[in-house]
Amino acid sequence: MKTTYALTALSLTQWAITILAAPTAKSGVIHLAIHRDEPHVVEGSTENLPRNYIGRRNHVSGGIDNNIRNSNYIAHIGVGSPWQNQKVIVDTGSSDTWMFSPSGCSSFGCTTGSFDSSKSSTFHNLSKSFHDGYIGASADGYYFKDQFSFGGIGLSQLQMGLATKAQNLGNGILGLNGNQGQVYRILPQVMMDQGWTQTAAFSIYLNDVRSPQGNILFGGYDSAKFTGPLVTMPWNLAVTGLSLNDNGKATTLSSAAFPMQAFIDTGAGNVGIPPDIWAPIANRFKVNCNGQVACSINQQPGSLDFTLGGSNGITIKMPFSQLTIPIYNNDGSVYTVNGVPTCYFALQQGSMGGNFLGDPFLRNAYTVWDSDRQQVAMAQAVWNATSSQVVEIVPFGNLAGAATVTNIPFSSPTPVKSGLCGN
Repeated sequence: MKTTYALTALSLTQWAITILAAPTAKSGVIHLAIHRDEPHVVEGSTENLPRNYIGRRNHVSGGIDNNIRNSNYIAHIGVGSPWQNQKVIVDTGSSDTWMFSPSGCSSFGCTTGSFDSSKSSTFHNLSKSFHDGYIGASADGYYFKDQFSFGGIGLSQLQMGLATKAQNLGNGILGLNGNQGQVYRILPQVMMDQGWTQTAAFSIYLNDVRSPQGNILFGGYDSAKFTGPLVTMPWNLAVTGLSLNDNGKATTLSSAAFPMQAFIDTGAGNVGIPPDIWAPIANRFKVNCNGQVACSINQQPGSLDFTLGGSNGITIKMPFSQLTIPIYNNDGSVYTVNGVPTCYFALQQGSMGGNFLGDPFLRNAYTVWDSDRQQVAMAQAVWNATSSQVVEIVPFGNLAGAATVTNIPFSSPTPVKSGLCGN
């Protein structure tokens, strides 16, 4: 096994420089920061609407861009020999990592480039069809294996998908969910198999909505990026309560769906909650039937407080500042309705059994994912933390100070209505 390092905030920066200079070295933790794409959500163009779902439904670090245009986070990776640059959506709702072929990109008009297999000397076609279905979108092609680089490391022969056609998708996917019934080893598992990490665990820090970047730590977590103890729960966790903390006054919201199963999904650009609790929140903020709201609500004090895992679980506070997604006109000006700057509301009505906690929620939660144990640990995130204290996750070791919540039976999916906007 490789030599491991106890990294302080200072030595982490120094180690990142070493890895960039010599990417063949192995360590439990590697860090790389990457800049943010410029945001541009255009009103009136369906191509640029925030994605409701990207997640699949049927110690190494890479920086991730906060791509507000599509409300997704983007990772920069390299594929092939020599490697070809790719930009892919970081998605804890999918297991497959895939990108566009040149023909697939040209036929659909993808926005992030393509992978040309004919230019890679290490490309291996597996001759197996590839299909990923999403809500209102899909990708089809075939599986292959090739070299994969990410955050200053190189993996040998990672299995991926090459999309020759797609519907309503402009980006490839970096799939991180080991709970999709896949029959092959996915990225975090292969990183462990090839000695880059000691476990198939990773952590995600999205940071504040206004921050230019977040990061992923494969094989470790950063204790300076969260406050309070980590609480470990099953991968598909139970939301057991939601309250509206409005300028110091807390109102508990009830739903026939509690306790409800919710998917935690970095590929989702918003949050889906049951209609019967969405309604009072929408009324409070005067959300219209197009899912739009005055941008000024993000200046109001207060938070939505999500309780996960019951009385022994954790409560994650989502400040009102995180409830809006900006909209811009084609000329770059702020979109307005009757002269009022208008944003998309970050919460939508979830369908029966289709509730999810996407990026607006996850920006407030530091999450540590265990692909093999099918568990996720969570704590309240600290935005824009200037220090770093990285902890490597070792085999069969517990997360420092983490409590464990047992499985909570979910309520049977029951149709519930909001009484608003025809629902």
